[in-house]
Amino acid sequence: MYVLGSISYIWVKYIKMKKLLYFFLALLIVACSGDNPSDSNTSNNNVSYFFEIEFGGETHRVEGVTDGGDLNSFITLGNSCYSYQFQINLAIKDPSLENYISGNYVSLNLILDGPFVGNENKASVLVGFNNSSSYMKDYIQSLGGNGVLQFLEGNSGNYGDPQQGMISNISITDLGTESALWSQPNCDAPVGYTCLGNTVKGSYSNVWYFLDESFGFSIPVPISIEFSAIKYL
Repeated sequence: MYVLGSISYIWVKYIKMKKLLYFFLALLIVACSGDNPSDSNTSNNNVSYFFEIEFGGETHRVEGVTDGGDLNSFITLGNSCYSYQFQINLAIKDPSLENYISGNYVSLNLILDGPFVGNENKASVLVGFNNSSSYMKDYIQSLGGNGVLQFLEGNSGNYGDPQQGMISNISITDLGTESALWSQPNCDAPVGYTCLGNTVKGSYSNVWYFLDESFGFSIPVPISIEFSAIKYL
């Protein structure tokens, strides 16, 4: 009887020890799962972006996926689709690049005025602010315009109108999140690289009246814009 009791006691201890071992193994698995890169502040290397501008009877589109990397090169070179302090920079400067989809040399810089999610956002717009303006200028001149890329939204008018270069009723669906540099504590990207945030998303459509030879806003051109732009700052 004493032997049987001893065996039972040993068996119970074995079962308890086995359960305890499983418990510690479970804790170890949970702890290790917290080290998964997807759960920590890691560099976001695959951010999808695009813009599409319908202007002059053509669809001008850029679309791609970033590789994180050197964001400065993305901003200064090639085709642009990014937001810097809510200036939405959209341009086709090099149709030979992989992110070029369709269209011609265009460039718009939308300077949003205190943007919020919704349909009532405003912006001042620079048209053809860099060397991507040749197509837009040629197109306006083909319609009888003077080639100065100033416009008035929604109706005709005279040069010097306080609303020239201003647009309204821009729909913003996502304000995005800022990117973080490699040197910031919430970014684990390699030296010189960037942890990219979520894109700024929005759309707009209206008719812009460009200047004629008499400097009146009388050349109507429909335009629509849609973007999902990388938010740099």
